[in-house]
Amino acid sequence: MLYFKYESTGKAKAYTSDEKAGVDRIHLITRNDLKSFAAAQVLAQDVTAGMGETYIATDAGGYCYPQFDVIKLPTVGSPVSKGFNGDYYPCGLIAKVSQDHKRVTTDTGLTFYRRKLSGTWLNQRTWSLVAGHVDQRNPSF
Repeated sequence: MLYFKYESTGKAKAYTSDEKAGVDRIHLITRNDLKSFAAAQVLAQDVTAGMGETYIATDAGGYCYPQFDVIKLPTVGSPVSKGFNGDYYPCGLIAKVSQDHKRVTTDTGLTFYRRKLSGTWLNQRTWSLVAGHVDQRNPSF
């Protein structure tokens, strides 16, 4: 989960769970504070301007809480894996992210498609895109 704080310049900065310990917590914004997709989009634009990395707004649907969030867009060159039901397999590095952020392609040829406005990219409607090279199997089998 990311935490956000607006700077005096009007731009926002993102913090991870570990980094937020040194920040004034009274002024931190979390995904629980986002009440609309438009508010999430504004925050994503402000964080992108403040951090120099691309952040996007997500909408998990009306029956999920928190419904809205801001996540960091996968970047070219990042190691990724595919995961399903506790099994994870490394699948190379990100080679390309489409302009509309709906398609992520790895250097091994796998293509992951974003599911609606969520923060999930799927391959063959089953395999989820996972950050980092993870190679583990579900121990229950």
